[in-house]
Amino acid sequence: MSWPGAGRKRGIAIDIMGLIIAVVVTAVSGYDNQVGTALLTKIAARTATVEKALVDQGFKTTVVEHGAGLGIDVYESNPASSESRVYWVITAVMARRLTGAAAPTWRGA
Repeated sequence: MSWPGAGRKRGIAIDIMGLIIAVVVTAVSGYDNQVGTALLTKIAARTATVEKALVDQGFKTTVVEHGAGLGIDVYESNPASSESRVYWVITAVMARRLTGAAAPTWRGA
């Protein structure tokens, strides 16, 4: 019995609030760079406000160059610092929830 997700590679782009911006699904035989460039293309087409992207270490120079061509600065994240960023973002989310403050309107929605 095979796992239902076998044979597919997924890429998800989220904003700092944890909302999904774009999703890309490719064959598992594809390279991570294909997923990365496809995600950046979708993000650039759908949102005009994205200026920076943090990516895993698996992405190569191709993704960084593609992002630069779209006006998005791509930064490779260090796994050791990823945990601290998650805590930082969730702290801001919890503070808003506890104080009842409205969500920021930076997305123009």
